[in-house]
Amino acid sequence: MLEMRKITLFMLCLLAGLSLTACLGDDDNSNAPKVLTDAEKAAQLSAISGDYDGQVFFSNDTIMRTDSLDVSWRITAMDSMLTIRNFPVRILANGIVNTEARSILNTDSREMLRAYIIPYANNYGTEGHYTFLIIPKEGTFSFTVEKDEVEHQVKVVFAQSMTAQSSLQGYGLFYSVGEYLSKEMMAFFLIKDVVIDNVTYTPGLACYIRGEKYY
Repeated sequence: MLEMRKITLFMLCLLAGLSLTACLGDDDNSNAPKVLTDAEKAAQLSAISGDYDGQVFFSNDTIMRTDSLDVSWRITAMDSMLTIRNFPVRILANGIVNTEARSILNTDSREMLRAYIIPYANNYGTEGHYTFLIIPKEGTFSFTVEKDEVEHQVKVVFAQSMTAQSSLQGYGLFYSVGEYLSKEMMAFFLIKDVVIDNVTYTPGLACYIRGEKYY
């Protein structure tokens, strides 16, 4: 898991709003991220495409620490799409104070979450080390949850950047970005609002997926 630790270090530097040079403590500009050509973007998408198993990490406000649940996802180069097959709905309850809203979301239901991947840079001059933007499809994620035989309409609104209090990093600025290195990747999703039956709640929840490509 050495490569994953390298990814985690870079992501923490990025999320903290530091430059790559400052993070590495190196004044050599040769380490700066390389902006991609169209051909390099296509090659990056091809390299990271495949099926992944891993976890989604989030701040659990019940146990007051970082928690995780198993998830799987696929990246397809043809449509630049990341598809989480089984995103856990219960994660969305964290950061919401309203008791009824939390009870609706506190379910074992899993939903499909889709996001575009926009290749951004090659990092450190290391071959196969990629950074990309994560843009949830249509910027929202809608589904239905049933509780006590009543259906509730839920819509999740995402942000591309967000200031949040989180056990993942403390209080700081988060970005909706991802990174890949040696078949391992991680990617952040920033949940700005959760709308339940036309009532808006603002959890300000930052979570991320982390896992390994197996095919």
